[in-house]
Amino acid sequence: MLSRRAQDRRRVAGQGSQTRIIILTTFDLDEYVYAALTAGASGFLSETTVKTHVARILAKLDLRDRVLAVVFASETRLVSPGEGSVQG
Repeated sequence: MLSRRAQDRRRVAGQGSQTRIIILTTFDLDEYVYAALTAGASGFLSETTVKTHVARILAKLDLRDRVLAVVFASETRLVSPGEGSVQG
């Protein structure tokens, strides 16, 4: 029996839309990757991968933490206040 999330992934993937599903998880086991991909996910990111990329971005921008990255993005007008916010 598929989990509700797996059922949702299959439903979205089966609609023929341009929507792609990327799984972000703390689990880095082959069985989880396989299950996600067979359920319709287009890709897979582990928590370790995300942390590595964030650390590299911060290093390249010579920033100490993610808060400073937000300040940097705002000050350089990479983003505007409220841009991309989710409306309830």
